[in-house]
Order: sequence, then C-alpha cells, then structure tokens
Amino acid sequence: MWHHGSETPYDKPEPPVSDGYHPLPPAFPCDQCGEVRPSKDELRKHRFEAHPLHRPILFLQGRELGDHTIRVTRPVTDDDVRQNDCDQAFLNGREIPVSSLSRELALISSGACQLELIKTGVSAVFRLNFDIASVDDLDRVERRFFDLVCGLHGNQLNSRAIDTFISDTAVFPTAAGYVGGICEYLYGLQTKRGQLDASRPYGEYVNRFNRSVDALTAYERPLANTMVAAVEFHFNHFQEAANLVTGNGPLGHAANTYASWALGQVAESRMDAVPSVELDETEMAILDEVTEKIVRWINRPLQELSRCFQTKIESILQDHPATYDDLKIHMLLAEMSFVVGDVADVRRHAKALHNVAGIETWATSMLSRIR
Repeated sequence: MWHHGSETPYDKPEPPVSDGYHPLPPAFPCDQCGEVRPSKDELRKHRFEAHPLHRPILFLQGRELGDHTIRVTRPVTDDDVRQNDCDQAFLNGREIPVSSLSRELALISSGACQLELIKTGVSAVFRLNFDIASVDDLDRVERRFFDLVCGLHGNQLNSRAIDTFISDTAVFPTAAGYVGGICEYLYGLQTKRGQLDASRPYGEYVNRFNRSVDALTAYERPLANTMVAAVEFHFNHFQEAANLVTGNGPLGHAANTYASWALGQVAESRMDAVPSVELDETEMAILDEVTEKIVRWINRPLQELSRCFQTKIESILQDHPATYDDLKIHMLLAEMSFVVGDVADVRRHAKALHNVAGIETWATSMLSRIR
C-alpha cells in the first residue's frame, strides 16, 4: 500500500477540541432529598446515613412484637395497638387502612393471623394466635377450681381431683389455655410433694412451674396472679411475686419482706407481724408444705420465731432436698439470729449466701451490721 506524507496507517487524527468545552461530572441524585452525589457508592452511603430505612414496629398490649408468634388472650382495644414507621398494612393478605388496625384486630377472638406492615419498601411480618377466653368461661373455670380443689388440702390434692377439674371444665372451650396453666401448676405442686410417679425426677416440677407461668401470665385474674406469685416466690424472685399479690395478705407480706431484705433494707416493721397470719383459701390450696410454713413464719415477730420455732426452721435445711427454699431459710434464720444477738449464727447463714446472685447486697449488709 502506498501512503502519503508522514502519516502511518495506525495514526488516527485527534478530534477537534473547542476551547469552551468542559464535560460535566457524573451526577447521581438522591430520590429522597434531591442531593447529588458523584458516584453510586457515594449515593448509597448518603442514603444509608441520611435516609435510613426503618423496619415497621408494632406494639400490642404494651409489648413489642418480634419474629415469634404471639398468643393474644385478652380482647384488643384501641389503646392496645401502636405502630411506628408504617404506611401500609395487610391482614392475612388483605390490605387494610393503617388507621383501622386496632379495630380490625379487635374483631378477632380465635385463630391464627398474619399481619404485614410496610414502610417505603421495608416490610415486617407479625404472627398472632388469638385465643381470647370469654369472661363467663373464666368465671366458671374458677368456680370449678374452688369447688373441687380449694376444698382439698395437703395430700388430698391428688391426680383424681385434677382429672375431675379437667373434665368438668371441658365445657368451657374458650378457657382451655387457662385450665392448662392451672393444671400445669397443680401437677408441678404434686411433683414437688412427691405425689406423682416416683420414676419422674424431683426437679421436673421446675418445668411444670415454668410452663404454668408462661400460660397464666396472659390472664389478669386473681387466681392466676396468686399462682404465678407462688412460683416467683418459690424461685426467689421476691419483687416479682410482691408485684403480683396485692393487699397485705400473708403471701404478699412475705414477698415484700424478702424483697426488702434482698436490697439490704432494715424494715421498721421487721419485728412485728401482720394482723393475721391466716392464709386465704387460694393460698391454702396452692402452696406446698414448705412454702406455706415459710409464709406463716415470716408473718410472725422474729423474736417469737427464735424462741419457739428455731429448731423447726433449722430442720428444713436437713430434712428436705436442697432446693430454692434453702435461700429463704438461710435469710430468715440470719434475720432471727440478728434480733437475738447471735452473731455466730448470723455470720454462718450470711456466708452461706454471700456469692448467690441477687443476694450479695443482703449478705454484705448482714455482715456489716454485726460488725
């Protein structure tokens, strides 16, 4: 091939450039605020920092809902439902106005449902299982309980009585969950007393008690609260028990006294008893033997206990399996010993609990007081 001049076959002429031409920099505007960023990475960073996407939040009856299925046992009211960061709502796939969310949920009394809340493309799904008992059914269940169970005490509370209670309450289907929680507690009580199958481990009552609490906390009823308080008191959750039992009855007074002691407080009334140490019919029916004794003892003046019941209280530590009750016995004996000036016994019982979680303040306080 022939070529002219100095141009080679591989040379390409440069395009003419005008002195007034300036290419624009890349621009990526934010669709939320219109602010421009020079790259996609910068735009993503801006969106993350300036316009974070919030997952919709749902509160139902004072509780924030999460990924787990929530059991609803009380009727829903307008004040029970609160949502944040939501502009769309779907109930079982049907879109509903966000403003009518509480009204839609209030119409449901039984069955499972799925609620999806959406905000600017971010979705949150909540699963609800409605199991709302009628007030009439709850009242009838409690009447059956007092008729069949509260007339029995001690070893008379047996499996036959519980089976009768279950069969008699089967005609109140909306209260089945309530019946189940009551029976879990009663079976746990029998296991703790050693009345059930001896092949079952003694500690199984702990699982029964925990299941009863899970079921009964959903019902704001005096019977349910007393049973849950008895469990909390047994597990040494004294303030939780005190919060559940209103008034100045023996169980409530005992829980309050232990709660004050656990905080290292010296109550002004610690030498006095409440006006009456008589347990009501519910407490008589649902407290095991050791818990009942502890509740009765702590409702007496400490000097009287030291004078009349020292040996019986000490025997709990020797004659019964080591359980959650040991903590209450050690605390009670230490407080009794302090009142009568037995420094050695105060030190012995306080040191037994010195490293127990939640009781360190009390133990340290007792050791400081005897110094």
